Amino acid sequence: MNDFDYEVDKSVLLSKSNFSAYIENMVLENKGMTYFDAILKFSYDSDKDPDELLQFMSPVLLEKIKKAAIDMDLFRQDSYALDELL
Repeated sequence: MNDFDYEVDKSVLLSKSNFSAYIENMVLENKGMTYFDAILKFSYDSDKDPDELLQFMSPVLLEKIKKAAIDMDLFRQDSYALDELL
């Protein structure tokens, strides 16, 4: 993971809308940060397992992550439904 100069606010109330907006802001405010980077940084800095954060990801954020994974050739678009990956 890259070292981004972004301090995670550990007091963020975890809800789908708050968490997803927070991740979106992290990505927008840090050039070169991916959604994967932002989620992993939040996970690391808040001492939460990435699997725990899955329940707080909005459908829009999940679609953006899926698109990023397709763009990075992590899986083919036609080979998996998003639900199969979660």
